[in-house]
Amino acid sequence: AVGAAVVKVVERDVPEVEPEPHTAEIVPLHGGIGLLELKNSSCRWPIGDPSEDGFRFCGAPTGCGDTYCKAHAELAFPARAKVKRKG
Repeated sequence: AVGAAVVKVVERDVPEVEPEPHTAEIVPLHGGIGLLELKNSSCRWPIGDPSEDGFRFCGAPTGCGDTYCKAHAELAFPARAKVKRKG
């Protein structure tokens, strides 16, 4: 047919890329600390429902000026974690 496009499909083996291992520290989600126990160097990742009595914050140590510990920062900012791994 006039003006018809011809498409050739080529199959090739593409190696499967394995994901990079997760290197963040393991932070237990039990326990935690209350609002009045937070320090400048405490992870502020919320645990539970703020409207319930058992609401806590992670409380693990953070880096200088960071809001979250390493594990929770990777959850909060996944794109930033990928950039750091490539560098």
